[in-house]
Amino acid sequence: MTRLLALACMVPLLVGCGSRNGTPPDRADRSESGREATDRALRTAADAGMEMTGIDLYVHRKNPLTGVAQSPKLWIHADQFSLRDSQTYAFESARAVVYGKREEDRLIVMEAGRGVFEQDRKADLSGGVVVTAGTLVLRTEAATWEQVDPPESEQVRVDTPLTIDDPRLVLAAGSARLYPERKEFELRDARGTIRFGEGT
Repeated sequence: MTRLLALACMVPLLVGCGSRNGTPPDRADRSESGREATDRALRTAADAGMEMTGIDLYVHRKNPLTGVAQSPKLWIHADQFSLRDSQTYAFESARAVVYGKREEDRLIVMEAGRGVFEQDRKADLSGGVVVTAGTLVLRTEAATWEQVDPPESEQVRVDTPLTIDDPRLVLAAGSARLYPERKEFELRDARGTIRFGEGT
C-alpha cells in the first residue's frame, strides 16, 4: 500500500498503512477507519482545489504472506502538489527514486518538472525528465513507472525521443525500457556511438 507523508499541508493527511508489526487495527468500536478518514479528507481537499507544498509519496513492497508493507520500491518527493481526487496527485518539481530489494539500493533516480501519481498504480513524469541509472544518464520529456506483477517485470517506460550519455556511449533513441530489478535497459530506433578499448 502506498504510504503518504505530507509536510506543511493545509489539510491533515492520515497514513492508512496499519501498524508496523502487521497487526490489523481494532475497528470494532470505531465508526470510521483511518483509511476512510484519510480518503474523506483528501476528497474534501480535492473538491476545494487545494494546492499544497512538500509531499513524499511511496509505493512499498509487501510481504507475500502477510501483505504488510515493507521497504519502499518507489519514492517521490515534490515541492508542490494538488489533488485531482483521493487517489491521484498532480505534482511539480519532483525527484523520484526506484529502489532495489534493499532501501540503500537506489537503482534509478529521476528528476522532472511535473507529474501525476496514481496511488498503488503508477507515476507519470514529464517536463525535462532526467533519468540516472548507474553511470547512465538519460534525458527525455516523459517517463512512466508502473507497478506490475511479478516485480521483475516492473519497468521505467520512455516513449518519447531520448538521448543517453555514458562514459562509454552516446546514443539517441525513439523509446526505451529500463528494468530496475534486472538492471537492464532496452532501446528502440537507436543510433549513436559506443566507445571501446578504453579502460578494462
